[in-house]
Amino acid sequence: ALIVDEVNVLIGAYRHRKPEYQPLIQILVCTGMMIGEACALHWQFLDFNYRCILVRRNYVRNRLEDSTKSGKDRRVDMSFQLVDTLRSLKSRRAVASLKAGQGSIDFSAQSAQQAGQALQKQCQSESHGQGRGALATQTGHPCRSQDQRGENCRRA
Repeated sequence: ALIVDEVNVLIGAYRHRKPEYQPLIQILVCTGMMIGEACALHWQFLDFNYRCILVRRNYVRNRLEDSTKSGKDRRVDMSFQLVDTLRSLKSRRAVASLKAGQGSIDFSAQSAQQAGQALQKQCQSESHGQGRGALATQTGHPCRSQDQRGENCRRA
């Protein structure tokens, strides 16, 4: 598992080097969600008041599935830090949508799916399939975000 300092280094690295990926990385590390689940999120599945995410869909092989890998919906807690990040992202997306003349803000927009695909490719290619890559580069740990259940993010 990642320790608090490693989580902060990882999130900070993406915030400065690839800011468009930072919210996705934070979701993965702080909740333990799989990349496909995070890329399939919509704003309606986030409850900022109760600080939880309803995981009910998955993005697999360039296709949106209406269920998770297990076929069951589940609730995932969000840290205060993650809530702040996602509220900020929602505000930025709302402003961008208004400027573009769009009527809605879609969490799982093409950019989130592209970010998830890029992270998956990086994890696979840097290790020739050994599960190391973006997370391992920053922390020295295998790239298995779903195993990191967020305890460190709640304290960070």
